[in-house]
Amino acid sequence: MSQPLLEYINFRVRSKLNMVSAAQPIIDQILTDIPIHVKAAVISMQRLNMLPPKEVQYNLEREAEAHYNTHTQEELYRFLSLPVDFQSIKHFEIYPQIEKTFMPVANEHEARRRYIQNGDYTYLVRMNSIVPDGPVKPRLILTPWPELTDGVLILNYNTDGSVDGLDYLDERYWEAVSDQVLLELNLVSPDKAERSLGQLNSQNINMNGNARVNNGPARLRAKFFGGKGMPF
Repeated sequence: MSQPLLEYINFRVRSKLNMVSAAQPIIDQILTDIPIHVKAAVISMQRLNMLPPKEVQYNLEREAEAHYNTHTQEELYRFLSLPVDFQSIKHFEIYPQIEKTFMPVANEHEARRRYIQNGDYTYLVRMNSIVPDGPVKPRLILTPWPELTDGVLILNYNTDGSVDGLDYLDERYWEAVSDQVLLELNLVSPDKAERSLGQLNSQNINMNGNARVNNGPARLRAKFFGGKGMPF
């Protein structure tokens, strides 16, 4: 799979390292570690609301799965399997629209209790394995399950920063993400990385009127992990 953002970051990192005459083994090791730095940069920028959420759409009839009691075979809940790069929910919408709002809860017991006692609609994200020592499969549990003809759930979520899941970020975001990576590697100054965030924020203001991207902060500070950045 082509990874244009990763290729762009690798090019910028290699160029900076060549400027300081870094040895080839050092360059190779740094490039090998780039996906880790990209992950950190993406997660940090998501916290600043500087990156858009990723979107996925589900058919609530066809893609619903059920979890059963292993002894009684009673259905405990229905859920949607979330993308492998899922980190957290930004928001979701259900169509056709329903009157009640789904509120977050901590566990299935609380979801059942609130629905039985108050008729509350709730959602829960489980990140652990369904079976002991099995793979972690994030899933979204809705209580009660929406019984809708041709029902659709549109989920907007923050990713875990995995580089093979960032193809939804267009070129408008590349410089700011790459500058955060360069900052971690001390290959760009904190001021340069902060300017990139500010420019990205200004672009989104121009595109969205007076609103900042995802209601992001007006004053942005680049996250600095190392010592003094190099003056590039």
